[in-house]
Amino acid sequence: MPPKTVKATCKVGACEPQCGLELDIEEGVITAARPDKSHPISKGYACIKGLALPEYQNDTDRLLDPIKRVGGNWTSITWDQATTEIGEKLRRIADQYGPNAIATYWGNAADTTGMICANSICSALGSPNSFNVLSLEYTDRGAVAQRVLGDQTLILQPDADNAHFALLLGTNPLVTQGMTLLQRRPRVGGALMAISKRGGKVVVVDPRVTETTRIADQHLPIIPGTDLFLLLGMIRRILLTHTEDQLFLEKNAKGQEQWMQIVKDYDIAWAASITGIDEQTINQLADEFSQAESGFVTTRVGVQTGPNTTLTEWAVLTLNAITGNIDRPGGVYYHGGAIDNTELIHKFTRRKNPASSRVGKYPQVFGGPPCTVFSDDVLSDDPDRIRALIVIAGNPVISFPSTKKDRTGAGKIGPPGLY
Repeated sequence: MPPKTVKATCKVGACEPQCGLELDIEEGVITAARPDKSHPISKGYACIKGLALPEYQNDTDRLLDPIKRVGGNWTSITWDQATTEIGEKLRRIADQYGPNAIATYWGNAADTTGMICANSICSALGSPNSFNVLSLEYTDRGAVAQRVLGDQTLILQPDADNAHFALLLGTNPLVTQGMTLLQRRPRVGGALMAISKRGGKVVVVDPRVTETTRIADQHLPIIPGTDLFLLLGMIRRILLTHTEDQLFLEKNAKGQEQWMQIVKDYDIAWAASITGIDEQTINQLADEFSQAESGFVTTRVGVQTGPNTTLTEWAVLTLNAITGNIDRPGGVYYHGGAIDNTELIHKFTRRKNPASSRVGKYPQVFGGPPCTVFSDDVLSDDPDRIRALIVIAGNPVISFPSTKKDRTGAGKIGPPGLY
């Protein structure tokens, strides 16, 4: 019997576009995956993650049942046994030590359902300890959005399809298929190259030569971790030459006077020496960006895992604002999606315990405390420390910042009993 071909959408991890796929299925097994050329959005594109679906499903190491550590060995158990034992143990921990003793973590491979379920467990118990991967790479974006725009969910997206200038810092969208949080998109390379074709410019600021630098009009190999000082130099140039969009600022923003005080004493030659980008290039970049018909500046993980990330994101938002490139075609904009994402997030988190982290008293961003405090919390002798961790689609032992400490912390919680 020939294989049956069905149309599907890719849903690997937290990837947003859900590209169209055609899947060949034989006797309930996926045998091949191809991009769906008729899909209205992806139009015949799919990345390696979606095309590897047959390997995911058919891998001999794939677990089909829960396993439990018994002695030094893993033993398969039923789902009923797993959920019953896990639930009973969590109940005992919560009753004895309180809800704060239980934590969850959802990682980069979690889908929307997994994220909501992880957060909902903590909300139902009253625990504030719903850790997530965004505190490892996007905390700065949420913290700045909260303080500047009024809500940490207001993540602005670049409009590459209409832009005449794209300034990309620490991002390689030709590989990641996206330029910021919540914006992965098929054919992003074509969108960037189209900017140059319509007379615009694509500038990549990155210490490395990447796939994206090869299609850019200009590559600035900045000294790692110094993006903030480049942006401050550009802001200085724009404000002191009075090339900002004054009408936009008068209508939509405040705080320009404070920025003027910051940049007046800013030494551009000092910035050039720190960044490795000469003063003339910084000034020229600022002039070109401010004079472009439309444009955006955006960062990604290359910047967000380095130093000064929150200040850098503040400078990014400021640069987009002073040039009038917020909520106009070709700039950055907020899109709530098919449904209002902000309202949905608030709805699902209205019972969330908003307490700051016990260690460090750090405020929650994107629904949870920073992952960096997890091991210190677990390894402390405080009676209110974390004693149970539920992991969904992540591997905190290798992805959290302090690997050795996190291994010790996981051991103190106890050997994983159920998966």
